[in-house]
Amino acid sequence: MPTIEISKADLEKLLGKKLTNNELKERAVLFVKGEIEAIAGDYVKIELKDTNRPDLLSAEGIARELKGFYGIELGLPKFKVYKSRVKVSVDPKLKNIRPKGAYAIAKRVHVTEHLLEQMIQLQEKICETFGRKRREIAIGIFDYDKVKGNLRYYAADPSEEFVPLGFNEKLSLSEILERHPKGIEYRHLIDGHSRYPLLVDSQNEVLSMPPIINSEYSGKVTTETENLFIDVTGFNQETINIALDIICAALHDRKARIESVTVDYGKEKVVTPILGSQKIVVEHALIENIFGEKVSKDSIKRFAKMKRMDCSFVKNDAVVRYPSYRADVLHAIDIVEDLLIARDYNAIEPEPVRIPTKGYELAERALIDAVREACIGLQLQEVLTFTLTSKEKQQAKMLLPELQFVELENPLSSESV
Repeated sequence: MPTIEISKADLEKLLGKKLTNNELKERAVLFVKGEIEAIAGDYVKIELKDTNRPDLLSAEGIARELKGFYGIELGLPKFKVYKSRVKVSVDPKLKNIRPKGAYAIAKRVHVTEHLLEQMIQLQEKICETFGRKRREIAIGIFDYDKVKGNLRYYAADPSEEFVPLGFNEKLSLSEILERHPKGIEYRHLIDGHSRYPLLVDSQNEVLSMPPIINSEYSGKVTTETENLFIDVTGFNQETINIALDIICAALHDRKARIESVTVDYGKEKVVTPILGSQKIVVEHALIENIFGEKVSKDSIKRFAKMKRMDCSFVKNDAVVRYPSYRADVLHAIDIVEDLLIARDYNAIEPEPVRIPTKGYELAERALIDAVREACIGLQLQEVLTFTLTSKEKQQAKMLLPELQFVELENPLSSESV
């Protein structure tokens, strides 16, 4: 499960409410399906139990959700997106390499240490979890004051050069894959292609080589930075739109002015970010069935607003609108879960389980137990484990010939392959 680190003072400032450590631990964090791992002074470490809510991977997202819990702000969050004339042209030759892009501009950003920490963390956590280790989503954040005119995202020759982030010399794209730490780590995502993705501005100044590394020139954001350009690339437009919306929502919560960018695919044009809402219909009967009790329409509306959604009724169907940055809503049951969290699981009256049957031991199980007891009497040792082990232990140390095993692709250690 993803673990994030936040400043308690920063969270309280975003929320507009002071929280005691006990309140944070026993109530607030539970509302966002989290658990406090550690509190040390202003430092708070939170383990989030839901990997499908990347919008909660930062202090901004948690504060936005908690505003509904405490009644500070209810219903759909309101975002204002201004139009810009900036365009990113996407090369059709990227089709089989990394074809989709989503972009935004954030102006008048008050870049503090807290904002920097949360943006870096949010960017990395989204890419690692929701983005499948940059395979589906790669995010770049740039100093927009160093970006000139419209941009071009194209399939570049491996010999093209720029200075990658953290370096002071120009490297070719192929050299970056061989020499830069991020190039070595993520080269498998674009290896095998004769050309590599590159994002440049109208002066041909490189911003990024997605999904590998940003440039040293515009990819370094500091507390002196005032305006940002956000770049998200991947393979599915809907998925990268969600990631961009999450980043922009967090910056909007920090009082930034969000401006849209037109993504030009030639025959198709897409304007991002969305920062809107989606709609889903939930049957009233389903809600009551899962709750296990009668739930009034007014209560359902109130619970929905607490979870930063809007709800209206058409006959007996709840029409629920939820933010476009919600990546987890795939079925009506996902909405019911949110309503239950707002209702508070602990406040629901439990009922004893009534089963009109009698249990008895299967004859097969009785035989297995008898055999087990006999084997123990013969001084045999029973082993029943689902713990991962290694090929060396199962094959080499057992003096067995080469065997076929089911192996993990990316084991954490040689002890669990």
